[in-house]
Amino acid sequence: MKKFFSIFISIAVMLSITAGLSFTAQAGGYSYESENNNTYQKADTIPLGGTICGRCSDYNDVDYYKFSLNSNSIANIYFNCDIISSDGCWDVDVYMYEGSNSLKELDTKRFYCYDGSGKFSTFGLPSGIYYIKVDAYYGAYYQYEITVSASATDSWETEFNNTYQTADPISLGAIKYGNNVDYNDIDYYKFTLSSQKNINLSVSHKKYNTDGLIDVTLYRYNGSNSLEEISTDRVYYCDSSYTSSSYGLSAGTYFIKMTSYYGGYGYNYGLTVNDLTKPGNTSITSLTNTAYGFRVNWSKVNDTTGYQIQYSTNSNFSGAATIYGGAKNTTSNTVTGRACGTKYYVRVRTYKTLASGSRVWGSWSPAKAITTTAKPSTTSIKSVSGVSCGFKVNWSKISNTTGYQIQYSTNSNFSGAATVYGGATNTTSTTVTGRARNTKYYVRVRTYKTLGDGTRVWGNWTSSKSVYTK
Repeated sequence: MKKFFSIFISIAVMLSITAGLSFTAQAGGYSYESENNNTYQKADTIPLGGTICGRCSDYNDVDYYKFSLNSNSIANIYFNCDIISSDGCWDVDVYMYEGSNSLKELDTKRFYCYDGSGKFSTFGLPSGIYYIKVDAYYGAYYQYEITVSASATDSWETEFNNTYQTADPISLGAIKYGNNVDYNDIDYYKFTLSSQKNINLSVSHKKYNTDGLIDVTLYRYNGSNSLEEISTDRVYYCDSSYTSSSYGLSAGTYFIKMTSYYGGYGYNYGLTVNDLTKPGNTSITSLTNTAYGFRVNWSKVNDTTGYQIQYSTNSNFSGAATIYGGAKNTTSNTVTGRACGTKYYVRVRTYKTLASGSRVWGSWSPAKAITTTAKPSTTSIKSVSGVSCGFKVNWSKISNTTGYQIQYSTNSNFSGAATVYGGATNTTSTTVTGRARNTKYYVRVRTYKTLGDGTRVWGNWTSSKSVYTK
């Protein structure tokens, strides 16, 4: 009887917690708070991707939850409740655990019963333990849900980066995402140049109907805790994304400070330090013939995104055609579809692609010339004679060829034709067998050259001749 009564009470409590809610469980699981979780030491764990349901039963009841990150991550925290006609609200605070029983506040938000749901700004967080505190006010003693989602990334800021001493590293050409969650939140980034470079700063963001803005300040580190301001650019969230002027910077350490004003809080931005310095130059190492074109090889350059190839029949490259030769580790490409026996001038250059999509170009390599392989001469059919279930074809010998190809068909337009190879340069006849008796066939022959890469350049077909099999 006692066991039955205990089960009955458990079910009743469960029903009282969930009554009136229309929540949906998340992929990471659905759970309920366990009282007494009124201190962070007794916090309930929220699994990443999971949802926990809780309720502050009165003004003395505070709920704590915690979640852990094993690596640098992007995290989102959602708060959800049924929409209730009430002035009640919840204050929800997010903390980072600093050790030694110390919590540092990341952000705080107020969620109202009449809104139903909301979320915090996206956080970029380092690995560690985090706590969420829920406190009810003005009678908000209703059930609520909290969901935490996170995914590992190195492309986001990691709080707290509010001073230059705690700045996040940012690599040249790599985008770093961040978010000033409130007026107390400042983001610092750091990069180092080993040699003199030209750079600019790009800030990407969605366009919002707001007066909010973000100041982007570039500093040079002069040592002894001294920063020298180089520039400040003001970026408005109501405008399109922004790219600064170019700066010529000497070798050294630099910092970027991102500071929001006039309500420019809670908006995600992307920051890129673009290296405008020309990539190193490449040079053509070889040009070789391929069928109806040529293969160009060049030296590899490390500080580049890829290569561009230009070719023309004119040495001044007027009317030139241009193709892209692949990523930075690529050192060759084949140009096809060119005229036979034609001289082409070829050159190659490097380029770097910036975050904006624009490119910084290296200088063209010295040009080299190559003449594409000429077609072999056209042969001619000397005779075609019928044999039993086939025919024999004889043609003129051509010296500037590798071999011959014979084509035959019962149709004069050679539809449905069959093809055989007739031997090497000195071969001047072949016999085709296994054909139907007393059948008329149309026959033609052409020459070909086989190049070093195995491709072939074809001569023209001869005029066709007809023959009857026996």
